[in-house]
Amino acid sequence: LNGGAPSVKKSNTVNLKINLGPQCAGDVVVSKVDGQGKALAGAQFSINTDPVRTCTTDANGSCTWLDVPLGTYTVTETAAPAGYNLSDPASKTVIVTEGQETPFVVTF
Repeated sequence: LNGGAPSVKKSNTVNLKINLGPQCAGDVVVSKVDGQGKALAGAQFSINTDPVRTCTTDANGSCTWLDVPLGTYTVTETAAPAGYNLSDPASKTVIVTEGQETPFVVTF
């Protein structure tokens, strides 16, 4: 290069193959409803990933954790919406698996 910047000829072609490998994460959606199936906003949940993640349900009664690594986790309701009690049971197990094409939905 004689100390100069490298040059690329216009006729050069670079082909890249990107191998993303097997799926290594999935999404987990929490749905919070009352006894009549009405969506409840304001419920707080945690999932025991490393580090622990939290979320609060929106007006549709749901919250989502994206890109949860493959594995088995516990989702726990940590605070109920105003005027409601924690679910019984307050924790549920979820399994994020390879090839999972839709989010894992857990309903409280």
